[in-house]
Amino acid sequence: MKRNLYNLDELIKFRQNMHENAEIGFHEIQTQKNIIAFLKKIGVKDTQMKKCAKTGLYVDLYGGKKSTGVKKLIAFRADIDALEAFEGNQDLPYRSKIKAAHLCGHDGHTTCLLAFAARFLEKIDEIPSNLGVRLLFQPCEEGTRGSPGGALAMIKEGCLKDVQVYKFFSNN
Repeated sequence: MKRNLYNLDELIKFRQNMHENAEIGFHEIQTQKNIIAFLKKIGVKDTQMKKCAKTGLYVDLYGGKKSTGVKKLIAFRADIDALEAFEGNQDLPYRSKIKAAHLCGHDGHTTCLLAFAARFLEKIDEIPSNLGVRLLFQPCEEGTRGSPGGALAMIKEGCLKDVQVYKFFSNN
């Protein structure tokens, strides 16, 4: 059964809302809620999502077709925080109105990962059940006020457990 989960208009709305409501590292409370709501809307279950690193999140999606062998999991990451700075683009209708702005494109990164999740779920019946993706929504990528950032916190809380590591380049 073909499912149409990828909706460009909804993704654009998500990105613009995230941009307008920017949150700095480890304060991405509404951002995390919005990501979870979007994922639930496209069919991700609570059991597939794990909150971590205060405001971070990781999500496991596996195929729905008969297994073809060894379980493999690959991770994809998006950063969800904003910089503590005013946005200078006064003409942008959805610009941030507070002293936090997505000047590094994290709103775009997050939206792209959500679009990927929608496409994956559309094709889930074509993907073997032993193959999966882990979506990492990392808080505090920029680091704030002496914080080491969200990656270390997420790793300590298990976001890379069971993720396969492949060597794509070699000296040979």
